[in-house]
Amino acid sequence: MTRRLRLIAVSATVFFLATGVAGAAWVATGTGNGYSKAYSMPTGNTPTVSVSGVDVTVSWTGNTIGGAAVDSYTIKRYDTSNNLQSIGASCSGSVTSTSCTESSVAAGRWKYTVTPKKGNNWVGTASSYSAQAHVVGAPSSVSCGNCGGIGSAYINSSMSTNVTVNVTLPSTSETGDTVHLTLSDGTNTVTPATKAGTAGSGTVQWTGVSTATLNQGTITFKAWVTEGGSTSANTTSTYTKDTVAPTASNVAANNKTGGTAGKMDSGDTVVFTFSEQMDPASILTGWSGSSTNVTLAVTNSGGSDSISITSCNYGTLATAADLVSTSITWTNSAMVQSGATVTITLGTVSDATKLKTDSTSQNMTWTPSTSAKDRAGNAMSSTAKAETDNDVDF
Repeated sequence: MTRRLRLIAVSATVFFLATGVAGAAWVATGTGNGYSKAYSMPTGNTPTVSVSGVDVTVSWTGNTIGGAAVDSYTIKRYDTSNNLQSIGASCSGSVTSTSCTESSVAAGRWKYTVTPKKGNNWVGTASSYSAQAHVVGAPSSVSCGNCGGIGSAYINSSMSTNVTVNVTLPSTSETGDTVHLTLSDGTNTVTPATKAGTAGSGTVQWTGVSTATLNQGTITFKAWVTEGGSTSANTTSTYTKDTVAPTASNVAANNKTGGTAGKMDSGDTVVFTFSEQMDPASILTGWSGSSTNVTLAVTNSGGSDSISITSCNYGTLATAADLVSTSITWTNSAMVQSGATVTITLGTVSDATKLKTDSTSQNMTWTPSTSAKDRAGNAMSSTAKAETDNDVDF
C-alpha cells in the first residue's frame, strides 16, 4: 500500500471513530497488496405474512454483507395508508432471527417491512411492504331479537322454534368475512348457516332458528368471525329456555287467628300457589309483586259462592260454600307475592250484614286465567285445580 493510500485509510478510520456517524456501508479488509473495500448495507427482503387467529407471523429471507449475515432486523407494521403502527413486543426492537410472530394484533389490514442492521450503527434500507395481513374483529354483540319474559331474557313457548338472533359487527368488518353462530345448552348445539360480514359496522340477522333440540335452562349464544387464517375471539350472551306453561298447584282460604271458622273476616287470607314464580305485571298491570291493595269480589251463587280479584288475572275460585247472602266486595285487600305464592289478605267489607257462616268442610276449585304468565312469558294453563284437604275455609 502506498503511503498516500495508508494516510487516506487512517484518516477515514479516525473520522468515523471520532464522530460516531452511522452509514449504510461496511468496510472489509482485502488481501494481496493491501487495500480497503466498502460494502453498502443491503435492502431488506420483502417479508411474507400469515395469520392464525389474531396472531401474525412475519417471515423473510436473511441478508448478508461481505459474505457474513447481518446481525439483526427491525420490523415495522403499517396500516393500508402507510401510517406507522405500534408493534407487539415479540417483533419489536432488534430481531435476530428471520421471523417473528406478533400476538393479539388489532383487527384491520396491516403491512410489514424489514430493515437489516449490522451492529448498532449500520442500518440498511427498509424492504418493500409485505402483502396485507387481514385480522378479523370480534362481533360487538350477539343478542336475541324476539325473546320474551322479564327483561326479554327468555326463549319461551311462543317463539322457541322461531328465534331471531342479531349479531352486531365492528367497523373493521368486511363483506368477505364469514360470521358464525351457535346456540348451545352445554350438551347440544344448534348451528345455523354462516353469513357474510358487512362493509363496516352493521348487523347480520338470523331468523327462524329452532331450539327444539335444546334442553330447558341456560342457552349460550356464541358468535365469531373468520377470514383466511384469521379467527376472532368469541362474543357470547346467555338466555334461559323455558317453554313449560305454569299451572295451578294449590289454593287455600285461611282463617285468621281468633277469627270465626267458616266466615269471611278482615284479616283472613286467600293463597294462590303456582307451579313457578309468575310475572306479577301479568297478573295486575304495573304490579312488582310487593304489597298492593286490590278488591276481592264475592259473588252470591247459592251453595257455591265464587271469588274473583278485580282487575287481576287469577281466573275464578269456586268456594263450594255459602258465604254471602248477596254479592259483596272486600276493598283495600293487601296482595303480595313471595316466590310462586301470592297471598291476599281481606281488607274492608262492603256490607258485613251480608256475611254468612258455612262451617262444613269442602274443597275449593281454582280455574286459572290464561292471561297470567310466568317470568318467561309462558301463558298460564287453564286447567282447574281443586283443593284436596277438605277443610273449613275462612
